[in-house]
Amino acid sequence: MADTLNEDAFASIRSSDAPISVTTYLALGAALIVASAWLYSLLQKQKPENEFPSVFTKAPHILSADVLALCLGVRVFGARLSQEISTEFMAINRKLTQIIERYFVNDAAATASIQTADIPGKVAQLLSFSSDVKKQHQWERSGSIRVLSTDAIGQPGAVEADLESLMRDFGACVSIPRLYGQDFLDRNQNLLEDFWKFDNNAFSLLIIGVPTWAPIKSFKEGLAARTRLHDALEGFYTRLSQYRHGLAVDFDADMRDVSGAAMERSQFLEERGVPIRAGAELELGTFWGLNANMQPMVFWLLLYIYSTPGLLDALREEVRPCLSLSVATYPPQITTFDFSRLSHECPLLKSSLFEAFRLVEEPTSLRYVSKHMTVPDGSYEHKFKPGTWLSAPHALLQSDSSIFPEPEKFIPDRFIEVDKETGNRVARYGKLKPWGSGSGVCKGRTFAEKEVMGIVACFITLWDMENVGGPWQLPGMLPGTGVKRPQQAVRVIIKRRAFK
Repeated sequence: MADTLNEDAFASIRSSDAPISVTTYLALGAALIVASAWLYSLLQKQKPENEFPSVFTKAPHILSADVLALCLGVRVFGARLSQEISTEFMAINRKLTQIIERYFVNDAAATASIQTADIPGKVAQLLSFSSDVKKQHQWERSGSIRVLSTDAIGQPGAVEADLESLMRDFGACVSIPRLYGQDFLDRNQNLLEDFWKFDNNAFSLLIIGVPTWAPIKSFKEGLAARTRLHDALEGFYTRLSQYRHGLAVDFDADMRDVSGAAMERSQFLEERGVPIRAGAELELGTFWGLNANMQPMVFWLLLYIYSTPGLLDALREEVRPCLSLSVATYPPQITTFDFSRLSHECPLLKSSLFEAFRLVEEPTSLRYVSKHMTVPDGSYEHKFKPGTWLSAPHALLQSDSSIFPEPEKFIPDRFIEVDKETGNRVARYGKLKPWGSGSGVCKGRTFAEKEVMGIVACFITLWDMENVGGPWQLPGMLPGTGVKRPQQAVRVIIKRRAFK
């Protein structure tokens, strides 16, 4: 059954570059969105006994996320797979996913990984206060930095920057080495530029089926960036293979800090006979998942915190017991940081993150029906045949006023409730599903949540920030395939926080 399923899906994907007009593809994409919204609305009006998104929790042999992964891998991330590998894709994908889960989903493992990132140290050195690009940190180079005053003892420096680009790339520079090691980031200085070019210019169009021959300049640039990302990942896996086998490593690259997850995935792909290039092309999906949505969330959460009256002071007080701050030296340093305590004892920060998710993220769960499926729904029955694609646009629920009153407002404590057993205030997702649902739920969610909370907690502790040109104003938002983008750059002035 699995082989037939993959063969049918692969044949469909192989023909996806057929010469159909861009207009037709856009119309099909729009139709899918409208149909999803209509279906959700219909089910809501019928007051279903079974909430439709819960259907996505059915077993993988009924609703497959593997076929979606194959479609994305080939059609979006550009993997060129042989018929043999595509037939075995389900087993390959599940094993690769299990490895990631073991290292990054478990709370203890995710905490251990994030602790090695030295987030407090990196946030303390967020800005170089230099106009010389060669002296700037990698994450500063896309931030259009303008130094307003140099940094010195008794005279904290100030910098004007594009907050989204700065914090997006900072987050990437925290997360990428956790999986691939620091050398991968250092060796590929244009890696982040290429990644965002692919994500912004090509990803959405590939998702809705625009063929790669479409004569759109920005799209072509995004596809060229995708090829360069393939090249970078191929080089990484080549060096990793050399390192695992005790051979001389190209460029004498230091591979000692590469994660156990990457080591295991490399070994597994080799054992399954997957060529390094094909493995690198598939790896782009993991690389995208690591960065595309979570890094922009750092920007949005900081923006909401600093623009919401009273919230910054409340959060600084909440996170203070989770860290030790030394102001004896300059610049001030966070000397100890308890990530576990931050995750479990800071409900306002966590609730603020959930609320930011609700407002700026547009997750959609997609599944491929592998077996006949009937969903009882009161007096109705919904029947789905094998080969059907199901879509649940969770963003529609996120703006439903019957579930989230005043859905257009940012309410920091919206997700806080009192635990019935302990009496403690806790933040819980409730009906919010920012990571998707069922077997296709994001595998790095625990690590990602800890990363964003850690970066933000350190930032609000060490830095003051104000909007350029006056009071804070939230920008308009551009829809996408995940986290929304601001319609225009958000320019801010960042200064070291003064401590008495």
